[in-house]
Amino acid sequence: GWLEPLLARIKANETRVVTPVIDIINADTFEYKASPLVRGGLNWGLHFKWINVPNEQLSTDESFIKPITSPTMAGGLFAMSKKYFDGLGKYDNGMNIWGGENIEISFRIWMCGGSIEIIPCSRIGHVFRKHRPYSSPDGEDTMLRNSLRVANVWMDEYKERFYKQRPEVGNILYGDISSRIELRKRLNCKPFSWYVQHVYPELLQPGHGDNAIGPKKDQFQKSSKGKKAVGTYQIRLSGTSLCIASEKDVKTKGSKLILKSCLRVKNQLWTETARGELKLAQFLCMDVHKDDPVLGKCHEMGGSQEWKHKSSNSMAVYNPAGGTCLSAVEIAPNSRVTLSICNANNRSQWDFVPVFM
Repeated sequence: GWLEPLLARIKANETRVVTPVIDIINADTFEYKASPLVRGGLNWGLHFKWINVPNEQLSTDESFIKPITSPTMAGGLFAMSKKYFDGLGKYDNGMNIWGGENIEISFRIWMCGGSIEIIPCSRIGHVFRKHRPYSSPDGEDTMLRNSLRVANVWMDEYKERFYKQRPEVGNILYGDISSRIELRKRLNCKPFSWYVQHVYPELLQPGHGDNAIGPKKDQFQKSSKGKKAVGTYQIRLSGTSLCIASEKDVKTKGSKLILKSCLRVKNQLWTETARGELKLAQFLCMDVHKDDPVLGKCHEMGGSQEWKHKSSNSMAVYNPAGGTCLSAVEIAPNSRVTLSICNANNRSQWDFVPVFM
């Protein structure tokens, strides 16, 4: 269930605010798609954005089910103790309609003694709309107005970075903030410099806090070098002479994967990229469709096309978005390769055999 993992963390410490992994439900088709493990961040314009989980937090198989600390949260799906929510000051009732409330409460949670965690064992699907189905009164930019309140209550001297990124604020009135400043004093909250230093040091890295929400095509890109090849391999079922191959031509989208006798042929040559993709013959990427790995157009967004493994021999090949591993249905030529719960049986252990071109 999605609820129990959230409640267990709150029961252990009521100052924890926990969120599920938010999977994507297509607003037009209701297609359900698993999201990769990412955490909440922001830029100096106080726009929420998804950021990568540091590699050291995903260093072992067990890491993928452990809570992940997150500098901010999306705001629409979270759980926290009602007692803690009330004591922390609820929401800022000086804000209007929509926007900025998730950043404000994220700052307040961290700076006033709490923490935010993403719980990988809890997943909830969310319909992401293309547009808000309602407008603001008189066309007011409520997101900008609310963000001004956040900056002036919580960001101390760092609010100048917000103003630099959002020069359009002009003379926008953001209302009385005296009660929120008093709340901050009463809760004995830490300065924003503490938040930047201890919770979100990446915010000070060049380019990270810029006022771009990120390239739409590559929201979860790991680095600008993501397309670079780590190496080219045959993926061999450990202890056998059987390798993963495409059932159809290497350029056929949707082709399923099967086991074939290992040969240096192009439908067995997988290039691993720095982004964790596995590209077959430099054309299509290993993708996830329902319970099967298939060939799909490389979308460079991680998720269903991201694959992790520990080393080169006798290890699981793991898809973080779905929480499943590559597995052979049978140890035999032409057996289908599928996805299953990760385990150490001999149908789920693989060798990455280097191929030098």
